[in-house]
Amino acid sequence: MKYLKHFLSEHKGKVAQNVFLALAQSVGILLLPMLMAGIVDQGILAGNMGAVYWIGVGMLLVTVFSTIVAIWFSWPAADMGAMFGRDMRQKLFQRSQELSLRQFNDVGLSFMVTRSTVDVTTMQVTVSMVIQMVLPAPLLMAAAVVMTFRSDWRLALILLVCLTVLLAFCIWMVRASSPMRRNVPALLLRITQTP
Repeated sequence: MKYLKHFLSEHKGKVAQNVFLALAQSVGILLLPMLMAGIVDQGILAGNMGAVYWIGVGMLLVTVFSTIVAIWFSWPAADMGAMFGRDMRQKLFQRSQELSLRQFNDVGLSFMVTRSTVDVTTMQVTVSMVIQMVLPAPLLMAAAVVMTFRSDWRLALILLVCLTVLLAFCIWMVRASSPMRRNVPALLLRITQTP
């Protein structure tokens, strides 16, 4: 975790690019229901087929924009994951070169192979997935609350209460699972060490 913070601070430009693209994707996703409501309110209920047509064209443009942003967003997210994996492998290799022969034998070859291949690849994929899936979630929630406040503040308060309860539950889950996560490296070490 400490290395991840250091890595993110070294690549602030890429982080900002990912946040911007995640926000753009979130806004694009949330604009579609608003435009659909506009079709119903201004077009169908008012009997105005011109409004239905033009708002439908707007929906199509927003969909194309969201799709392009989603595809574009996957590139820097995967790039960040690949850079993280590259840097981790370099640091692991440098650290393994500092070990004496006795220390290397104590750790074991299977342990080193697992750390430099499977574990680094897992972290690399995790960084990429967190950027693509976890990063947009709070941005999507914030944009949803703002857009709901624009429509109806009472409805936005209900959404705000529900999101607060959801956030409290997520924090509780992370804290409850924290002791289990701390045991995982020791258990993996026991599996990969040679007798």
